[in-house]
Amino acid sequence: MPNSEIEVVIPSTQPRAVVLVFGWFGSQLRHVNKYSQLYHARSCATVTGVADTYGLIVADKQTLDAFALEAAKKAVQVLKEVDQDLPVIAHVFSNGGTIPLNRLEILIHKAHRARASGSMTEMDEDLILLGKAMQKGGQIFDSSPCFPDYITGIRGIGSGIQNSIVRFVVQVAFLLMILIQTPLVWLSGEPSYTEQLWHHVMNRPITSRQAYVYSTQDNITNCDKLEDLIAHRQQTAGSENILVKKFTDSQHVLHLIKHPEEYAAFVDNMLQKVESGPPVPPLEETSDDEDDKRDWEEEHIIIGGASFRI
Repeated sequence: MPNSEIEVVIPSTQPRAVVLVFGWFGSQLRHVNKYSQLYHARSCATVTGVADTYGLIVADKQTLDAFALEAAKKAVQVLKEVDQDLPVIAHVFSNGGTIPLNRLEILIHKAHRARASGSMTEMDEDLILLGKAMQKGGQIFDSSPCFPDYITGIRGIGSGIQNSIVRFVVQVAFLLMILIQTPLVWLSGEPSYTEQLWHHVMNRPITSRQAYVYSTQDNITNCDKLEDLIAHRQQTAGSENILVKKFTDSQHVLHLIKHPEEYAAFVDNMLQKVESGPPVPPLEETSDDEDDKRDWEEEHIIIGGASFRI
């Protein structure tokens, strides 16, 4: 699995939950571990990972799926070794964490379809087990999801790559890729990567319980789009299942540093919600026809998936 990192920590006492912590584009485990430590202090097991940088830039499905599957295997191993009834929480940052979570959810949907068709593998069984645990748990989105237009991509690359020469080269290559691919997507009439990702986060999460922490000062996350998404999720999943923490003075993925006590209280609130039981109402089921259509939309990624709406 190229340039991806995953680390597992299990507390000595009975864990309250298993938490998937997926870092942002350009981060390393040492950056993300301060968030995992919040959960260690609260007796939670963690599976902390950072997806491959190149795979994120070009939205390479094979690379991202490999990362998602490796994280899934490690989370399932914890469930099997400790307690299969534990809830699983996903705590993800920016689109660098949201996109791998999206891929993991799609793989879980596909595992259910494999079971229905009688072609289920051992990995499918593990994904279904993980999916059930994630349905009982929840998802925390820090500075995300970011509406993936070209401005978000350029700013995200600028924030995630420290070397100025490498950053400039990657940004230019990214723009050229968009300019080449966007007309092809329009001519094909097929859904763009932006449409696929936004359709998924709005309509196909694995659980009804979600939490969003963001700031109006974030110049990477499109606040208006995110608030539209939150309002949609409150309407479709029930406002009682959606937690929101809005800051006005912190930058992208820096809310914990700026507001440590409020951030920790936000995590505590989510853990208490999870321990109160599964989300009510439960996640709405979809028909086979709807699943077929959505699977096509989410799998039909054009030329490596790096197509954006300008």
